[in-house]
Amino acid sequence: MSDFFSKEVENFYSTGIKKKHLKFQDIERIDRGFLNFGLWENGTRNYREAAANLLTMVIDNSGITSDARILDAACGYGTETFEIHTRLKPRFIEGIDITGIHMEFAQRKAHSLGLHEEIRFQRADCCNTNYRDDYFSALVAIEGPAHFYTKADFIKEANRVLENKGKLVLTDIILGKKFNWDKKFQVAVMKFTSKCWKLPRVNWIDEQDYKKLLKDSGFRLDVFNRLGESVFPGYAKNCLKLRTIRTRIFHRGFWAIMGMTFISYLLGYLQKKEMIDYIFVTAEKK
Repeated sequence: MSDFFSKEVENFYSTGIKKKHLKFQDIERIDRGFLNFGLWENGTRNYREAAANLLTMVIDNSGITSDARILDAACGYGTETFEIHTRLKPRFIEGIDITGIHMEFAQRKAHSLGLHEEIRFQRADCCNTNYRDDYFSALVAIEGPAHFYTKADFIKEANRVLENKGKLVLTDIILGKKFNWDKKFQVAVMKFTSKCWKLPRVNWIDEQDYKKLLKDSGFRLDVFNRLGESVFPGYAKNCLKLRTIRTRIFHRGFWAIMGMTFISYLLGYLQKKEMIDYIFVTAEKK
């Protein structure tokens, strides 16, 4: 990830937090620290349930075994990292994220739970880590690849740090079936959304290009599922609720949340028009 883009993404995810001087308990209270879009299945009552649904789906279908050495890339506050540790009991798990304040919270939580030797966190660029070759047996990345500069560099780095037959497990955003590069309005809306949400244009790829990228980077594809209809509409609707807006204003501040609420609406619009989709992928290093 370029230094400029790294700073842009870090600023996006830390806006308002430092000014609030939030404590560990505050982050736990606000959506349990989840940052994913959630899986909005029938009967899902709120964002916390949706976010937990998504994480459960990822873990249950990851194919990762209990003796794994796991890297959680773009781990946010570490909420998913701790849950993966609880569910899978891996040999060890490390979480990395470009947003420094996320890592401060995650490290503090690991120490408070006495898990700092089993779960380690560090601020790092997911596209250019300092881990040695073949160090991990599994790598998980929930939604982070959409922000990475570039997605191709990240997948190549994943192949480098994974051992032979290591598992790559991720969720990501791709171009939808009806996105058309020749339609100026579609391209303009995507440009605007990407600028607001810090998505590099080079990452605008469709299913065919995504599968080719995995193959060319040395992975054998196992699972490629489209989940957009169960992700974006529910998330967009929830973000427009007054209760959600008020809670997140406390977290990030008024102007940051107004912007993020609008972006959430745009993502829902883009998915409805089949211009974007949400995917769940598992692949194995050849």
